[in-house]
Parts: sequence; C-alpha cells; structure tokens
Amino acid sequence: MKKSLSFFLAIVLVVSLALTAQAAAVSPSVPVITTPVVSKPVAAPVEGTEAPVVFEEDFVIAPTTEVSVEVETAVQEVIVAAQAAPVITFFEEAVQEKVAAILPESTDLNTLTVDEVSTLKVENYKETYGDVTIEVAFTTAYTEADQLVVMVGVIKGETTEWYPVEATVVNGNVQITLTQELLQLMETYETVIALLRAA
Repeated sequence: MKKSLSFFLAIVLVVSLALTAQAAAVSPSVPVITTPVVSKPVAAPVEGTEAPVVFEEDFVIAPTTEVSVEVETAVQEVIVAAQAAPVITFFEEAVQEKVAAILPESTDLNTLTVDEVSTLKVENYKETYGDVTIEVAFTTAYTEADQLVVMVGVIKGETTEWYPVEATVVNGNVQITLTQELLQLMETYETVIALLRAA
C-alpha cells in the first residue's frame, strides 16, 4: 500500500530522533531524510560517438511522492545502521569491496557515515538511452575534497540489494552516472539512495 511521502518522512524522522540519544556514544552522525533536487538527466558520453542521445520528455529520474511499507522499512534500517558505527558493516562483504574500489585506497571504510537518505524513481527509460548522468542537489553543498559514494538500494520484497555508485562533486551537487542495468532495475523496483561520506 502506498503512502504519501510527507507521512513517510514524518515517521522516519521520529524514528531517527528517538534513536539519536541511544546511539550518540558510537554514532558519528544522524542521516538526514531529504527530498533532493535532481537535474534533468543527460546521456553519459560514449567513446567513439559524436551525436548525443536524445531523451523523450516523459523520461524521469526523481524522488518518489508515494512510498510503500517496504521502502519505509529499508530507510529505517539504514538510519539504525548509520548510528551503530561502523555503518559499512551494514552492507554485505561483496558490496563493501565495491565501495572500497570506488574510494581512494587510503580511505578507512570504518569512517564512512550516512549523510542523507532519500527515494528515487525511474520512469519511461529506454534501452537505447544507455548509461545516464544526473546531478543531485542534497541539503549539503559538498566540495571536491569530499569523498562520496552513493548507495542505490533496489527493494525486492523484504530484501534490499545495494549498488555503490561513484560520485563526483560539481558546483556543490553530487553527480552520478547510472548504468543501463541499474536504471532498468530502478524502473522495475522501488529504490532508495543513501549518500556515504568518508570522515
């Protein structure tokens, strides 16, 4: 059953605040539940091609306005995990290895925190679009010095599959490129995103 996003955010924020005092001794931060602004998608550059891919007007990548109980549960799990440092242990070992491969070799994964959590939907994606790049304006204006990874959580029933995505800061916004495979999953299933930042 779908619920309004405002109702969902209210519930999650209450859970987050209730856990703050309990986890303060071990938690580096409390993630913020946000509705980020997502730029109009652009085609990721493809080597050997000159003409850019043209998207139809109905192609959308944006936060969702309604969420299910499964999405609420997934977000709450991230919030709880973020306050039981190190948050990296929340993810499966194979996912941790992919996160490590994205960040500089010297990064201590145990210092990663969850800055922000949100939902994201994909509508009317076509296979011919290939990989797609978007910029996400979170509540924080990040800098090029920030080491970030965007975790895309694809919700399949009671299970959430996590996909780390390399993030680049552009004018304070977070730029990510979503692969064709991931976009197809995001169109099929409900999705949450969590922004990880190395301390």
